Amino acid sequence: MPTEAPTQITARKLPGEPFFLVLAVLQFLVVLAGFSPSFYARSGSLAPLSVMFIWHGIVLTLWYVLVIVQSALLGLRYSKTTVRWHMRLGMLSLAIAALVIYSGIEVALTFYNSGTRTEILSPAGLLTANLLNLFGFLVCFALGMHWRKRKALHKRFLSLCGVVMIGPAAFRLVVFLGLAPPVSLVIQFGFLLALGWYDRKRLGRISAPCWTAVALILLLIAVTLAVG
Repeated sequence: MPTEAPTQITARKLPGEPFFLVLAVLQFLVVLAGFSPSFYARSGSLAPLSVMFIWHGIVLTLWYVLVIVQSALLGLRYSKTTVRWHMRLGMLSLAIAALVIYSGIEVALTFYNSGTRTEILSPAGLLTANLLNLFGFLVCFALGMHWRKRKALHKRFLSLCGVVMIGPAAFRLVVFLGLAPPVSLVIQFGFLLALGWYDRKRLGRISAPCWTAVALILLLIAVTLAVG
C-alpha cells in the first residue's frame, strides 16, 4: 500500500529560528563587555559623561535588547500572539533606530571636535569610522524594513544591524584585554562567518544580507584607512 511522501519543510515555513536569538545575545555580550569600563560600569574617578553620551548609550542598549526580544518572540515559540507582539515592537524599532542614528552623529561630531583619536586612527579617521558604522546600520535597517514580508531577508538584515556597527564595542573589548586593535575585526567577521555557515546549512547558499554586511564592513575599513 503506497504511503504519502513526507512534506518538505523549508526555511520559509519555519520563521522561528533560535540561531538568531543566540546571535543577538552574543552581540549584546560584546557590547556590554566593550563598553563596561566607559559606560555600564564607569568608575567614579572618571569625568561624568555628557547627557548626549548617556542617551547614546541608552538607545544603543535598547536596540540590542530589542533585537533579543524580537528574536526570542519568534525563535522560541511561534504563534499568532508572538507574531502580533513582534509586529508591534517593530514599530518601536523605527523610533529607536532614528535615535541611534541621531545620537550617534552627535557623539561622532563631539569626538571629532574634541580631537579624540585612537591607537590607530586620527580624529578624521575616527569620525569616518563612526559615520560609516551608522551608515551600515541604516542600510541594513532600511533593507530589513523593506523586506519585512520576506522573513528570511527581514530577520537577517535586522540581525546584521548590530553586527555592522559593533566595531567600536569590539575595539574597546580587545584593547581592554590587551590585544592588538585589528583583532576586533575577528569578532566582527566571526559573526558574519557564523551567519554564513548557518545560511549554507539552512538555505544552501550564503544569503544576500550576509554579503551586504561583508561589503559594508569592507567599505568602512577601506575608506577609514584611506582617511587615516
